[in-house]
Amino acid sequence: MRAGNLSPRAADGEFQINFNANASMGRIKSYRILGACPYSCLESKMEFSPIDDTARAILLLARTPKENCVFNVSNNHLLPMDDILSRLKMEDGSPLEYLEDSDFLRRMEEAKADPGKAKILSSIIAYEQADGQLHMVEPSTDFTMQVLHRLGFRWDQTNSSYVDMIFGMLDSLRFFDTL
Repeated sequence: MRAGNLSPRAADGEFQINFNANASMGRIKSYRILGACPYSCLESKMEFSPIDDTARAILLLARTPKENCVFNVSNNHLLPMDDILSRLKMEDGSPLEYLEDSDFLRRMEEAKADPGKAKILSSIIAYEQADGQLHMVEPSTDFTMQVLHRLGFRWDQTNSSYVDMIFGMLDSLRFFDTL
């Protein structure tokens, strides 16, 4: 089973103790460090799989026949990155700057020269391809969702208050303040 973007519990917002190692949170932090996001990324989608719901789904899937052996356990309710990144503010309170891909990649190259920033930027460097473009891969959950529906499970739709809760939690832990 491949878990999706593990995120705070839907029930109370509690998050994994090593949230700094979460790749999706690292992507958001990378955009904050760069102070920018490429226009091409704004309509890409991001999913949040609350850990409590993910655990329930995995327990249900573990009971399926052995022929059902590969699952992509991810919330099928996706949000545009613009809806997420619009909440991200710079130290001075200003919003992220949106850039053309070439300008964004240039800014990313400059930031890679700083070892502290380069470590965090690895979350988005993974999406940089040999053609110099940024490519996000969105895996299919179709098969897994069909099985989960048969087992009586469905993901709750990700709403604004949940995303606000995530950002509030990250702010309270000073996630965006440190390299």
